Amino acid sequence: MKITKMARIASHATAGMPIADEDRDCLAAATARMNPVPEKRRITAAEDRVLQWVARGKTNKEIAAILGISPATVKRHVEQILTKLARRNRVELAIYGVTNKSCPHQTNSGCALRELERDSALSR
Repeated sequence: MKITKMARIASHATAGMPIADEDRDCLAAATARMNPVPEKRRITAAEDRVLQWVARGKTNKEIAAILGISPATVKRHVEQILTKLARRNRVELAIYGVTNKSCPHQTNSGCALRELERDSALSR
């Protein structure tokens, strides 16, 4: 992104003026290039699958049965995710999963909140 474009966006933001979606996207891309997520902070595909089930309130044993892996493997994935995402416990991890990896009642059919509500309704 050119410096002049960044300066224009910054001046709009500081003046309280709206920022165009195109400019916001450019700024986000430039910021990502300047501050990439360190490789050690990225979770693997397997960890992401576990995180999705943690966000739905499943236990390690339930996640293991769903994914066809051992509970010990699930536990190891959860520990790695906690470390990588700098979360203190499973609750913080579930909140992270719902807010950052799920789509609360929008178009995503895998929305963790919808799944939780459906599961709750079925168990009543």
